[in-house]
Amino acid sequence: MKIKKVFAELVPSFDLGAQPEIMDRLAVIGRHFDDAEEMARMTKKIYDKLGLELKDQEQVLLATLVHDIGKSGPADFVPEERKDYVRMFPHAPVAVDKNTTVRDFLTLAKINNCGKIIDRLAETLRHPKNKAEREKAKSDLLEENIFVFWRRHVDFTYDVLKNNPAISQAVTEIASSHHILEGKNPADLPWDEVPRAAIILEITDKYQAGRERINRDISPNKLTVHMLTVLDKYQAFRRRSALTHQETVKILRIVVEKSNLEKNVKEEYQKVIAYFENSEAELDEVINSVTA
Repeated sequence: MKIKKVFAELVPSFDLGAQPEIMDRLAVIGRHFDDAEEMARMTKKIYDKLGLELKDQEQVLLATLVHDIGKSGPADFVPEERKDYVRMFPHAPVAVDKNTTVRDFLTLAKINNCGKIIDRLAETLRHPKNKAEREKAKSDLLEENIFVFWRRHVDFTYDVLKNNPAISQAVTEIASSHHILEGKNPADLPWDEVPRAAIILEITDKYQAGRERINRDISPNKLTVHMLTVLDKYQAFRRRSALTHQETVKILRIVVEKSNLEKNVKEEYQKVIAYFENSEAELDEVINSVTA
């Protein structure tokens, strides 16, 4: 099976066979795992280009491979519910905007027979105590903005991973922080736990100077939270919107500048994007080699 082969190649120390729930959830999300694989290969390309030889690079790749596992639903969803829930994340583009609600999206995407999963999700999120509360919870969920609804998957990624003894805290934090630009931070990471400008600047400066090695004590989770956040958007724009590398970089810069992040954090992201901008050949190689 493809998932097993990918794990064996990129994270051989992780025993996927001993993790039936992880395996089932990744199989359920289907093409979203293909996206994660592509991102993991991009991550490896970038680390190799930087000359990083991090002992726990596998954990960085593991976090990338499982970052969208929350698209299979909350931690308490059983296999059949996971299959139903992932329909809310169609891989084919749907014409939505900032005013689109969940109810609107269901109509636009022609997703039928979803009442049961909406009921179940409302129950998981709101814990209604009676019929009136259940109806209110369902109604509120259907009127929720679709982007707010979609981004909740990072909360589910965090919940699925956090109590798994085979998944480290660093992997859980990295995997669940890829929508931190939009304010989704389920691991509640303080900004001093993600890459600071000095670290990013040191990496890019050393690379541009042609040095062969990067400071080996850089924490991979500090570096990767920013990188995975940018990669998630980069891959989506390239694949789903069919944009060029340069078009994607331009949009990423706009997204960062329009965010509510503090000025110094925006500067950190812009430095990461600058590095991506100079990695067009490596990223294109992955885009062209991975079958989505």
